[in-house]
Amino acid sequence: CMREGRPVADCLGCALLDAPRSSCSRRHFLQCGHECMRKRRPVAGRAGIAQLDADAEVAPDEITYNAAISACEKGGQWQLALNLLSSMPDAKVVPDEITYSAAISACEKGGQWQLALHLLSLMLDAKLVPNEVTYNAAISA
Repeated sequence: CMREGRPVADCLGCALLDAPRSSCSRRHFLQCGHECMRKRRPVAGRAGIAQLDADAEVAPDEITYNAAISACEKGGQWQLALNLLSSMPDAKVVPDEITYSAAISACEKGGQWQLALHLLSLMLDAKLVPNEVTYNAAISA
């Protein structure tokens, strides 16, 4: 994303692959991730988030994952959204209601109704309370 004078790397944020880690900000990472998804570029996904984990200054948390999964949903990348969701326990990040809602919405956009309902079930198993957005996405799937 050339907004910050960095080359676009066809990934989930040029900050992950091309920019020095110390100059990477979470805000830039999220903006670039959304931009990559809008342009339907391939994304690094699981590897990109794992690379963030190696950098203590920009350690991924539930907000980072939620934004990335939401970007996947908007970009029609339901498989990547599910990969990110499944990688959260390895990163010691606990999915919350927003995480599941974004993943269910990604499945909805991808026409994956069985997966959307399975995620809803997992959400309930985790003692998380679905909201109106979650139920609407599951029903629409």
